[in-house]
Amino acid sequence: MPYLNNAKFKEIRTAANDGNEKAKMVLQALRQGKQDDVDRLVGDYYAVPTQEPEVNAEPVQNEPQQDVEQVADTAPVQNDLGSVPEVEDLTEVLDKETDGLFDENDIESIDFSKYLSNKKRDGLRTKKNAQYFSAFNPESRANYITKKKDAYKSKFGDSLHDIDRQFNDYDKSLDRYIQGVNDMLDDEQSVDINVSNNAYDEITDNNGIMHSFGRYWDDIDTSHVVEDLKGLVAKYGKKNVLAALNVLKTDNANFKDYKLGQINEEVERYNKSLDKILK
Repeated sequence: MPYLNNAKFKEIRTAANDGNEKAKMVLQALRQGKQDDVDRLVGDYYAVPTQEPEVNAEPVQNEPQQDVEQVADTAPVQNDLGSVPEVEDLTEVLDKETDGLFDENDIESIDFSKYLSNKKRDGLRTKKNAQYFSAFNPESRANYITKKKDAYKSKFGDSLHDIDRQFNDYDKSLDRYIQGVNDMLDDEQSVDINVSNNAYDEITDNNGIMHSFGRYWDDIDTSHVVEDLKGLVAKYGKKNVLAALNVLKTDNANFKDYKLGQINEEVERYNKSLDKILK
């Protein structure tokens, strides 16, 4: 219940009896409101009212203004030694240097209906936990877990075949291009890691080559890649182009492992979620 000390209470009650509206509001808050309301209204009651200037009041004599030039002459001079040095703007330089270093992830956009659907789903998951499913027969739950795991893994069957197919296409293509470059006449250019890196960058940045690389069965695509590789051999040397192609073979194998790892990680996540509430 709100509190007000006796002295103020008596004073405000007397004022309320005399018709003071603010005092009446304080008494009402004491009966119905909260302490914060009482404190606020008491403060408002005791606030000093702003007085309007009297119509017949004597005008205030303003001080004579100093001459503008005199003020300017007497103004303090800013000491250059105390000024803050200007910071060099390196935005353009740092934008270039940091290009590709930071990921900008997209935030999923959902509407209110989706939000409510997720809320309902999360509430259901909270309710149907491991304790809830412990009432079911353990052996039946174990059989169910096995079936669900096998069914979920089988969903990725086509994806697994596609991964193998893509790897084999690129691997076979790279073997052919490596053999083709090996058949070219030797030159005097020795292996240089920086030069081979440049050759690698030109290969991977060339959309024409990258779109045609895996199509070893297409004579037109193959001929385009061979012509581009001949140009790179003339520019960087045979050994450096071969080094770049060998790096691409390793990239192809690593890409296969990466894609398989994504599927394995997802299957493992799903399996753990089953075990958590059903096992």
